[in-house]
Amino acid sequence: MRFARLALALLLIGSCSDPSGPGAPQSIVLTGGADQVGVVGTAFEQPFTVTAYDANDRPVPGVLVTWAVEAGGGSVDRVQTSTDRDGRASVVWTAGRTRGVQRLRATAEGLTAVEIELAVRAGPPAKIQPLSASGIVAEPGSDLPQPLRVLLRDTYDNPVSGHAVRFSASAGELSDTLPLTDNGVARTQWRLGDPGDHVVVVSVPGTALAHTFTALAIAPDAVPVLQNGVPVSGLSAEAGTPRMFRIPVPAGTTRLLVRTQGGNGDADLYLRFGSFASTSSYHCASTTPQSVEQCLIRQPTAGEWFVLVDAWSTYTDLTLTAEWVIGGSLRVTVNGIPGAADVSVSGPQAYERALVETTLLSDLDPGTYTVTAGHVQLDGSVYVATPASQQVKVGPGEQVDAEVTYAVNTDGLNFDVLQVHLTQSVQRFDGSIPLVEGRDALLRVFGRANAETAERPRIRARIYHNGTLVDTRIADAPLAGAPITPDAESLAGSWNIRLPGDLIRPGLSLLVDIDPDDEHLETDEGDNVYPADGQALIVSVHPVAPFRARLVPVHQTGTDSVGDVTPANLDSYVGRAYAMYPFAEMDVDIRSPYTFTGRLSAQYDSTWDRLLQEIRLLRLQDASERYYYGVFKPSYDRGGSGYGYIGHPAAVGIDWAPYRHETLAHEWGHNFGRYHVACGGPLSPDPAYPHPGGRVAHPGWDVRTGELHASTFRFDLMSYCDPTWSSDYTYEAVMRYREAEAGITAAGEPVLVVWGRVSDGAITLEPAFETVAAPSLPKRGGDLMLRVAAEDGGTLTTLRFSGDVVDHAPGARHFAYAVPLRMLGNRAPAALHLTGPGLDIVRTAPPRTGVAPDVRVTRVDGSRVRVVWDAAQSPLAVVRDARTGEILSLARGGAAVVESRDPELQIELSNGVRSHLRRRVTVQ
Repeated sequence: MRFARLALALLLIGSCSDPSGPGAPQSIVLTGGADQVGVVGTAFEQPFTVTAYDANDRPVPGVLVTWAVEAGGGSVDRVQTSTDRDGRASVVWTAGRTRGVQRLRATAEGLTAVEIELAVRAGPPAKIQPLSASGIVAEPGSDLPQPLRVLLRDTYDNPVSGHAVRFSASAGELSDTLPLTDNGVARTQWRLGDPGDHVVVVSVPGTALAHTFTALAIAPDAVPVLQNGVPVSGLSAEAGTPRMFRIPVPAGTTRLLVRTQGGNGDADLYLRFGSFASTSSYHCASTTPQSVEQCLIRQPTAGEWFVLVDAWSTYTDLTLTAEWVIGGSLRVTVNGIPGAADVSVSGPQAYERALVETTLLSDLDPGTYTVTAGHVQLDGSVYVATPASQQVKVGPGEQVDAEVTYAVNTDGLNFDVLQVHLTQSVQRFDGSIPLVEGRDALLRVFGRANAETAERPRIRARIYHNGTLVDTRIADAPLAGAPITPDAESLAGSWNIRLPGDLIRPGLSLLVDIDPDDEHLETDEGDNVYPADGQALIVSVHPVAPFRARLVPVHQTGTDSVGDVTPANLDSYVGRAYAMYPFAEMDVDIRSPYTFTGRLSAQYDSTWDRLLQEIRLLRLQDASERYYYGVFKPSYDRGGSGYGYIGHPAAVGIDWAPYRHETLAHEWGHNFGRYHVACGGPLSPDPAYPHPGGRVAHPGWDVRTGELHASTFRFDLMSYCDPTWSSDYTYEAVMRYREAEAGITAAGEPVLVVWGRVSDGAITLEPAFETVAAPSLPKRGGDLMLRVAAEDGGTLTTLRFSGDVVDHAPGARHFAYAVPLRMLGNRAPAALHLTGPGLDIVRTAPPRTGVAPDVRVTRVDGSRVRVVWDAAQSPLAVVRDARTGEILSLARGGAAVVESRDPELQIELSNGVRSHLRRRVTVQ
């Protein structure tokens, strides 16, 4: 039978017995409690009753009935009851905290179970969360680009539907002042009125809940103007208050840089051309957790640019500066050659341009430019350029000239060395990227001849440490003859010597000469050495700490799959990252599998957030300095591949063989503080990336294979385009980041782990638990505040922080801290209260039931166990290896299948604010 109102499902089985009296029980049937409406977190008004019957439908007393919540996280007042003389057994069922379908199961030995399924609705409104941005700037009389939206939630964060929400505007007009919530969301359109500040107060009738939206109505020509290079100091604003400025960018501008610095609090920066910037409409955004923001626009369109300084939290004493550069021009005149010349121009901001004829280069940043001209072979003659290299200085708004004159070589054969550099992954032609101490390097010598020749002069490289000769290496020419024009994009375009890592250390210098033994007749024997002055070339070598990482196979309970990472295939994950990044020593191990109670979606959503945070917590618990990377097996054919923090050493990624190495290298790039590079449509690309189209500008050398990857049609690994390598920009940035890492781990002590996230205006405060780990506290303040409260309501401690940014979730922030129990006075916490701009959430322990928390562990098969507990009393189970203490799962929902072959597990149950059970459990 099915009760429509409660979606009730009963499964019955009957048989025959002796009719002389109550016989053996043959079935149990639901006989009470069906016609009720459930509300999250509260007990149903009537108990639920089952009756035991024999084969003749007579009630049977003394039948032991076991009750268990199967779904929804609710609880019952008694786990077992016996039927009375009327054959009835009853329990009081308290609904779980999540709206939707919940299920209760009644069982008696040898009888078919009764399954009770019902829908539970949300409780009354307890929280109001904004889903729309505040602080919008728009013209008077215009509609805001997006409607105002708020989300009503009950005490347990369930959306509350069908409830009235009141919108009241201080100015302007609203399309609806008392809308009803749809799946918790109420909305209205706001049209601004006359110039000035506007406020909309959102309230919920019958409650004290309220939220405020602000807007500024202002005409574009009334917006304050920023002057070039003139700081605007002393800015301050309350949280949610916008400040708008405009910049008249003149024609010929090559770079526009807008930045904020100083001050307290958190002000974000948005920049847009032609109309007001907003937090959702901009050409550049900078939203770090501090007030040090920067937007860089290259070759900006001439006209009005608008700058929004948005108060994520209240800030004071902020300085805003806009700077733009008027470019100059350089005319390179090429004479004396009837065909294509070989001229290159390089200069500030990684500028590079190849020329084949007379060219006017416009919109150049002011600074010094180098014009280099190579020999050209044409129609059987070799044309020699004069000068081979020259420098010119370009000033703002001025045009300067450089001239290159070619002439046919009539002087006979001559060799010289144009350039020498060492590469370990990527290198500019001028060799300006520092080397990493202890890593093999490829010495590339770009020798050349002034005429076509089959002669193959050798080169000699003398290697010095602190001025003392330590090694000499000889290399033959790579081609049938010395090239006229060296080609950096091919190993065939240079003399190449692989130098072992023990030669690459600080104090390194080189002296290179071509045809060192004068085996070839030349017109000039005096220009064979490099550098030309005979002084050894000093090479910059940086010591870098060993890179250590840990890969974590992830077992998803929703798919019963485990990420495929083993010692046998480890190099297929990390080998490419080693080749592209400035590592000398890399130490990567594999952790025991971690069980994630859930299933990752194809799209980046809360399941990704939760897994990423749990991987982060493993690192915190292990007190490890390693970078943690979770490896999972996707359940989809197309979807997300990786997810990681920007500037924090934790990430997750797929195990698909064709993509695993690129995904890991990309996510480690985010961990090293790198943002996306603009190719393939990534979110929030790095505006300072110097090379157009996300391309790399220089060839990459693979230290593992010795291959050289030409830069043509190759993209930076932080882009979404293929094929990839590391650009000079990314490589040097990662080197700087790793050099700045502290690499110090404190000793472990008893701590309370508090963790959560803010995303899309919603806030999640995960169940806290106690453990022994190295303390981890916010390094700086911010707009989020977590208060740990005692049972009497007093404050035990307070943390202020901003959280960490995630690569695929603009605006999302995660946090996880290990708070020493000594900071709490060794008192038990009773509540966690997290607040921020427009955000407010409290987590408390569930009411005590008088029943001690319990947990059961049973063997599923040789490698897996099932852990079962009461999720209503304990929303989180920390499952550990009993021998090592490693966390195997941060399990939820009352049941989880965990990867383990051991006979015992260590289980800790959290009541939401602390651990209230810690037990070593034998597997049954």
